[in-house]
Amino acid sequence: MARSSMFRVTWLPACIREVDELAKQLSSTSLKSRLRKLLGDAQRELAESPRTWGDPRQNLKGMNATVFVKTLLSDGIYIRYLVHRVEQFVFVQSVEPVEFGPFDI
Repeated sequence: MARSSMFRVTWLPACIREVDELAKQLSSTSLKSRLRKLLGDAQRELAESPRTWGDPRQNLKGMNATVFVKTLLSDGIYIRYLVHRVEQFVFVQSVEPVEFGPFDI
């Protein structure tokens, strides 16, 4: 994908804290590696095609944006993010473990 068509992805501070806390709670090195890979893959997908990667959930007319969610059931992660409708901006709001998934501690 051409560099000019990439979206700028920003992880909100609260989301970064959630991810840090989740990583601290993981006792297994393999789970930490898996989480790191999942987040790297998510970063790439969000930069390249955020509108088709997740499912639209809510229009925020005042912000000219749409909230999307992506549930990776097999990986046990739920990601909530906002995509601006005009500008190529993505804001990652939360990353949470799916109940009974590998990261559910």
